[in-house]
Amino acid sequence: MYEDVKNTISELRSRHTGYTDFPMELKRQVYSIIYKQLASKDNTYTQTQLLEYLGLPKDVFKEQYWNMYSPDMKLRQQVYHNLHIPLNYAEVECNEIYRGILHYIISQADQRTDTFFDMFGKMGLVPLFCANGYSNRIVFLARRNYHQLVQFQNALKKPVKVYKHIRAFTKTIEVMGIEKQKEVLISKINQWLALFSVYQDWSATGYDEYTLAARYFICNCLRTEYWLDSKLEKTYSYKDGKLVVDDISSYLDGTKMSRSRIKQLCGLSKEDFCKFADMYVKKIHLHLIETDYLNIESISTSIVKQGLDFQFDRQFLYIDMPKYIREYKRFEFNGAHMMDILKVLKTYRGNWIMTWKTYVENLNENSPYYRLSSKEADYDNDVTLEVIYKEMLNMHNVKPLYVYVYRDKDRNRPQSIAFITDIDCSETDDRAFMDKYDVGFRDGGHIRKMTMPEFIDKFIRNSHWKMF
Repeated sequence: MYEDVKNTISELRSRHTGYTDFPMELKRQVYSIIYKQLASKDNTYTQTQLLEYLGLPKDVFKEQYWNMYSPDMKLRQQVYHNLHIPLNYAEVECNEIYRGILHYIISQADQRTDTFFDMFGKMGLVPLFCANGYSNRIVFLARRNYHQLVQFQNALKKPVKVYKHIRAFTKTIEVMGIEKQKEVLISKINQWLALFSVYQDWSATGYDEYTLAARYFICNCLRTEYWLDSKLEKTYSYKDGKLVVDDISSYLDGTKMSRSRIKQLCGLSKEDFCKFADMYVKKIHLHLIETDYLNIESISTSIVKQGLDFQFDRQFLYIDMPKYIREYKRFEFNGAHMMDILKVLKTYRGNWIMTWKTYVENLNENSPYYRLSSKEADYDNDVTLEVIYKEMLNMHNVKPLYVYVYRDKDRNRPQSIAFITDIDCSETDDRAFMDKYDVGFRDGGHIRKMTMPEFIDKFIRNSHWKMF
């Protein structure tokens, strides 16, 4: 096969045929034979060497020639290393199963690009772990996060110094025990969170940058899980004919601070932390949005201002959408902003993934989230879920949309995250998924793929309210 392709290329070049004018079938043959060679267990060649042997320039897959995925890039996209870093500041990107699903989808993207945009960046774990093969991993951050993360990233250039402070913190917990240290632990985390909630140069605090970087990391591991509904922490059973609440809370008393995350933090090795730090310093590019909030208008303005607009065409977009109503105020977001984003995605030429949330209905009027439940909130919101889902169906009619969900029988964890994308992935085997991503599914856990109409029919039409 190699010799046949090489001879065909040689013949075309002898006729002065330009590389860009090669027939598509030949381009696919070149891609196929190089991909198979690089993927073979006994391969000792690089992509550049193989291209040179065939008589092709080393950058033939890039935009100036064929503008298609290179075999090397696709193979790197498929690589995933789960370091089990116990960060716990966000519902989606800190969940190892969800990160695995995101990588699984991203690795099957069909629009060639070397740039990955995290549009509503928090800390950047998704581009860090899931965007192998992308040379540019850009995280857009509002001011409140940007200044902290720049200083954090700079301190990580000397990860051992940062880890020393983390280890001093966790060693005290190990010696004294969580129960004896819980009040001190809660007090310290709250104190440090208050410190990081304001804009300031770390050098003005009186602490060195490595101490503060360690505290910043610890805070983002032990933040309270704000996305949990209290009813998900309990189960109910009948004892002696009476309904009894089973106390199975895995959180420190009166908080949403996870005991399991505390234990995971205590078990974090220096080796894994240093690997994480090295990746974070080298692979993540932080970009400031000149506002305290994120929406498509502020992001678009910053893209142009920072000279990134030439890239904003087919680049991969990861959009961790503020959750309907519950996170609108937190991110100064609203229904109009939501519709603006959907409008952009409707005609966007590149691939994208958007996180979405189906909602656990809570009609307990004593709950602080009562007016934030999906049913009640629709009365107060200018853009209702009905309007949003109708627009998603319109988008599907322009270009097919797919939804991927993970569900299990554990009623003590949220069961409401979905991933909407224009990427049509192959079906995945649950066991193979767990092995590749080094995760364990809970009771009856499985991943399901649906089209957008199927998703609406399964999860929306049959919910607590009727859309049509």
